[in-house]
Amino acid sequence: MKWLRAAMAQYRHVMTIHSPHSCVAGPTCFGGQQQTTNYDLLAKVVMLGITGVGKTSVLHRYTKGTMTVNSLPTIGSDFVNHPVTWNGARIKMQLWDIAGPERFTSVTPIYYRGAKGLVLVYDIADLSSFNATAGFLQEIQWHAPEDVSVVLVGNKTDLAPDKRVVTEQMGRQRAEEWGARFCECSAKAGEGVTDAFDMVIAGIMGGWQYVSGMATPAHVPSDALLAQLFPTPTTATAASFSSPGGNGTETQQQRCVLQ
Repeated sequence: MKWLRAAMAQYRHVMTIHSPHSCVAGPTCFGGQQQTTNYDLLAKVVMLGITGVGKTSVLHRYTKGTMTVNSLPTIGSDFVNHPVTWNGARIKMQLWDIAGPERFTSVTPIYYRGAKGLVLVYDIADLSSFNATAGFLQEIQWHAPEDVSVVLVGNKTDLAPDKRVVTEQMGRQRAEEWGARFCECSAKAGEGVTDAFDMVIAGIMGGWQYVSGMATPAHVPSDALLAQLFPTPTTATAASFSSPGGNGTETQQQRCVLQ
């Protein structure tokens, strides 16, 4: 029933967006007037992890295609909107970058509230950053929505092999233990970053796609496949018969859409 709850939550959100009497969260209402939205789903995604793991760099690489070298630590929090399209659904991702502590400390529960996705980042060359993920994952179970999409990301794969202290197997095992997805990336080289956020979106959509403008399970044929299976039939030629004075042979043409 988890997929049904996620679908109903998505439906309520979409209905709220298109309701003429309501305004969605964020700067969409000015002077009491509803502003036109151009997306089907607003997805809040929060970046987690201790300081120095590269959360801001990963975010910049994904949204801007670049990485800021020697960037200053994030103070407080910041967010950026990033539009994507997934199986016909227009998604407005609201990506939150939260300042990471030097070691794991409790994140203010308000950041988890309403989150659709969580990206938990650690440094593959820093064992303490990996150990801290256990605390974050425990807190996610306590405070995050039940259907939140969680991806554990090992950053800085561009470092020399002898710098790595957290193996890929260690990361995968931890993700499996907590029911999270897993991938490794390099914000510096730009490798694997998009894959990480694609995993987040896949978890948010939960195997759903948009068919004829409606959220539908992915196992339902898409519009393109339906058009291929059930093409619009042309007007069938009516059965014709020879005149009484003819040879009496009956001619009939039949058309079959499905073979």
